[in-house]
Amino acid sequence: TYSSYAPLGNSEDLEVGDWAIALGTPYGLEKTVTLGIVSSLHRDINSLGFSDKRLDLIQTDAAINEGNSGGPLVNLNGELVGINSTIMRGAEGIGFAISSDLVQRYIDDLLNYGEVQIPKEGIEARTIDSNLLSTLCEYGYNVCELDENLKGIVVLEIEPDSPSDKSGVMPGDIILSINEKPVRSNGEYISWLYNYRPGENITLNILRENQEIEISMKLEKY
Repeated sequence: TYSSYAPLGNSEDLEVGDWAIALGTPYGLEKTVTLGIVSSLHRDINSLGFSDKRLDLIQTDAAINEGNSGGPLVNLNGELVGINSTIMRGAEGIGFAISSDLVQRYIDDLLNYGEVQIPKEGIEARTIDSNLLSTLCEYGYNVCELDENLKGIVVLEIEPDSPSDKSGVMPGDIILSINEKPVRSNGEYISWLYNYRPGENITLNILRENQEIEISMKLEKY
């Protein structure tokens, strides 16, 4: 019986410009292989009109069409580094794949718990922009002196008795990074957050009253 399978690669080892090979059955054409490169990593596609929490995506220009979804994206060693997921209609050479690291995490969750474990920290936040800062300033949030070009997310509300409440996060705090990974949008923050499991500890780098502080918290389960 033929039982060979592609080994799972580490998507964190990918770099922009690496070769990428997409396999699938687009439009019913069996065993189709297309070649391209990794165009971008950790791509947030909410700005393109997608409403998808799987935001930490690999972008590739290897041709991906209807029927490629669910198929493998592999490197030149034949290692699976992503699962082809989404295309941008009307564009050429813009396709997206779920990273193999996230796939492995979800597989482990399903095998061990029978479900994907979603972490909870109890923060409602928004991406920083000048209009938001002006509005929050008027409502009494401590953001009036912030540079409108600052990259991060502003905390609007904290769920009572949640991990963020217990760890001391406050409304008006600016989250700059999570476990040293920069946060430039709320979508990117959620994407990073979903890489962790309930019970794990994370560290948030926060700007509060023009001072950077670190806050550690233990995630809970939704």
